[in-house]
Amino acid sequence: MLILVIILAGITAGYLLRGISAFRCVDRTISVTICILLFILGVTVGGNHEMLSNIGIYGGQALIICCAGLVGSILFTYIVSTLFFKDFKNENNNK
Repeated sequence: MLILVIILAGITAGYLLRGISAFRCVDRTISVTICILLFILGVTVGGNHEMLSNIGIYGGQALIICCAGLVGSILFTYIVSTLFFKDFKNENNNK
């Protein structure tokens, strides 16, 4: 819950401070900040012996979740485009 509150506070602050020119450079630093956070996450995982000993299990679960999300997204996109954009496809084919 604390993480969601922090994210919402950040979104609110960003919305309120978007007109200040000093905060416009934040867009340029986002990629660098994300890379630093990913590096720190990697160091944390590398230092955790329990995590490393189960990396195969976690990797397999992550692969299954990733594939299920991909298949679900493709299926949902197909269903939505078939149900709601049928007329749009017919108009483009008739031109």
